[in-house]
Amino acid sequence: MTIWIVTAGNSDVILKEDYSWSRLYEQAQEADKLDCWHFGSLNRIDPRNQDAGYSTAARVLGIVYEDQLDDNFEDLSFPLLDNFTEHLKSQNNHKNLGVERIIMILTNQKNVFTSEEIQDPKCPYWQDTCKLKPIFKKYFQEKFSQFKGEIEYLEIEPSSPSEGIVS
Repeated sequence: MTIWIVTAGNSDVILKEDYSWSRLYEQAQEADKLDCWHFGSLNRIDPRNQDAGYSTAARVLGIVYEDQLDDNFEDLSFPLLDNFTEHLKSQNNHKNLGVERIIMILTNQKNVFTSEEIQDPKCPYWQDTCKLKPIFKKYFQEKFSQFKGEIEYLEIEPSSPSEGIVS
């Protein structure tokens, strides 16, 4: 059995452009979905390249887009995942991925940090990828509509700071 283990980091889902961001971010704030209201700005990936896109904290991106995917999925880009997908397809004559199972590893450190710590935009809590799960589900549905194998989402969730992902 061939298994593809996929990990995601904070910059593995980016925004192609910033047209919808302010509106969607405000909607998430109004719905009281964000733990922190004083940050969530986009960062241009390359100031010299207008087409490079924007990044923001993975948790914020996932929260903002989780209920907006049907209308706004095209805002998102998956540079590394797309490259790996194309490589796997090219190795298998573009018919399929050549894998029977995909395991997507996501992180969630909600039990590691205090509410005071998560008020800091640099807290690793904001880099967690667990809130990107709906985005990745949609990605796999669209990119692998013919995939007959199993896609499993494995969430790593330490229960205390001593078990945390960061030290």
